[in-house]
Amino acid sequence: MKKKNLKSLENRRRMSGLVMLIPAIIYFIIFVYYPIFNLFKLSFYKYDFFSPQPEFVGLQNYTKLLKDSKFKRAFGNTFYFAAGAVILEVGISFFLSIILADVEKKNKALSDFYKIIYFIPYITPMVAISIIWGWLLDPSENGLINYLISFLGISPQSWLFDPKLAMPCLIAISVWQQTGYLTLLFTAGLKDIPQEYYEAAEIDGANAWQRTQYITFPSLRPIFELILIIATLEAFKIFTPMYVLTQGGPVGTTTTIVYAIYQQAFLFSNWGYASAESVCLFVLLFILSMVERKINR
Repeated sequence: MKKKNLKSLENRRRMSGLVMLIPAIIYFIIFVYYPIFNLFKLSFYKYDFFSPQPEFVGLQNYTKLLKDSKFKRAFGNTFYFAAGAVILEVGISFFLSIILADVEKKNKALSDFYKIIYFIPYITPMVAISIIWGWLLDPSENGLINYLISFLGISPQSWLFDPKLAMPCLIAISVWQQTGYLTLLFTAGLKDIPQEYYEAAEIDGANAWQRTQYITFPSLRPIFELILIIATLEAFKIFTPMYVLTQGGPVGTTTTIVYAIYQQAFLFSNWGYASAESVCLFVLLFILSMVERKINR
């Protein structure tokens, strides 16, 4: 009798759990899985503003992508941006987290203040950040950065209008916005490392670099994996600074994959072709995530 009651209670608990999951399941089906399915489906059609009905063209959109020099350039620009942003964001955030951990041991209030300062750029809307940086990088002498470098005897630079400087400027903006969030993730990971490890290593004569190399890095491996994936995904999805500051210019040097998708979908109304570009980005991000996990392991 007791077994039957326990089994009945367990079944009721399972049913109640499933009932509670129904709203989340409906949400994911309507707003996540159906749009993804529809995106894949639309990528096999020719569909634009002038087409009354989508026309099935099979792999034509994908073969067109392989020959599209603009998309290839956007692909290269995206890798350039992602490589610079991810390396700098991860490196700087790890360095800052080490400093924060040391400050926290001496003065927790000061450490908390620094965390707030670091986190403010991350929670600030990217549109606002882009507008502020657009003012800072104004190519005239009125731009704050040009004004400051004039004291060093450097002539004003056309930051966002120079093909060689535009992308590095956008990378710097992304690094400034993302680093604070990644720093807090690293800081949380550092707190989970038992201090006994460092004390034992210090007793054995290990210097600061050896403690970092043999204790900190291995202990933070799961955090590194998470941060690399987050930073890579954010870098490949970048859009707002290009839209607000450069519109993909000058001469296409800041046109990334997402901005190219925006152009095809909303400027040229080539929705089928834009869907094919989106599928390529989806597959690329999936492969990169798997590769990063493999490397970390």
